Amino acid sequence: MRFEDPRIVLYKRYIDDILIIWKGSSEQLTEYIRVLNTNEYNFKFTDHISNKSVVFLDLELAIENDKEIITRTHFKQVDTNSYLKTFIAATTKNGI
Repeated sequence: MRFEDPRIVLYKRYIDDILIIWKGSSEQLTEYIRVLNTNEYNFKFTDHISNKSVVFLDLELAIENDKEIITRTHFKQVDTNSYLKTFIAATTKNGI
């Protein structure tokens, strides 16, 4: 499956998450996604199209002043903040 298109400014992929920065109209992007969804593997792509911000993995990417990309950590609504500290006792780690 090929994602080549001259309107793609940036293409990043991590497993099944794809980020595309598109230099074209939203109608052209919607058509591009429609074409991607007609593939021999029956893959279906979902989209979130925005001119201002988008979430990719655990990051929110936002455009400020039409030229600067700002990143923030994005926490999903189901996030329980259950991170391990850098150093924990072996008995605690083994009990997890």
